[in-house]
Amino acid sequence: MALRGGGKIPQFRLKRKVLPVQEAIWEQDEEEEDEDQEDPEAAPASGTSSAKRPRQSSVPAPAALESPCALFRRLRTEGETLAEAGRFWKAVHSWNRALEAVAPDLIKEGGAVSLGEEEGWLDGKPGSASAAATSSRGHPVRDHELAEVLEMKAQALTQVHEWEPAISVLHQAVKLRPLWWVTHQSLGRARLGFGQVREARLDLCRAAHLRPWDRDLAGEDLPWCLQLYRHVQAEEEARRAFASASRGSGRGEE
Repeated sequence: MALRGGGKIPQFRLKRKVLPVQEAIWEQDEEEEDEDQEDPEAAPASGTSSAKRPRQSSVPAPAALESPCALFRRLRTEGETLAEAGRFWKAVHSWNRALEAVAPDLIKEGGAVSLGEEEGWLDGKPGSASAAATSSRGHPVRDHELAEVLEMKAQALTQVHEWEPAISVLHQAVKLRPLWWVTHQSLGRARLGFGQVREARLDLCRAAHLRPWDRDLAGEDLPWCLQLYRHVQAEEEARRAFASASRGSGRGEE
């Protein structure tokens, strides 16, 4: 699967950064063991038990060293790697954790942002999630980064035929980044998979309006969608003609 993020996302390599936390803990334990061996007959303090007290490490846990923004970007890259390997559900899980770190309101159940079909998509106004995506220890995660993660999550959902969740996620992505053609293209494709041909035609036309030179849109997505749209129109006209003929024959028999 070729993920997109501003076009075609290149192959990402997960950079594994080894933190020296565990190594520091081991070194501290070894130093304490050496001290115990050097003074084995040391008398315990008065009023205290001779049993060893549990050691309290002063080294913080690894999670405490990672800011929400750093966690977001690490989990985003992890999700991209999983999706490229075809492990779509695990990729969705990684992206959900990334969003939880900076903008938990985006993954709440029923929290999809609706967008008008005919208006509001070219106003260029960002969504309201940017306030929630601010870290006190790092730089804020911008709306376009959130929209890219949501769009990739939607792609993974469409790969496992979860059309409705993908459409809901893409509504959020469009709200965050309304002038990004990729979200409109992905929304149109998801709606085609769900059978919403009329709505898909509008989304793909918007994507083509924002990026008229794209070959996939002009050569594949739009022609296929328009062909389906004409087929749907022909079926509707045939049903209306049949219903009209049925009503006429009924009146003639009376």
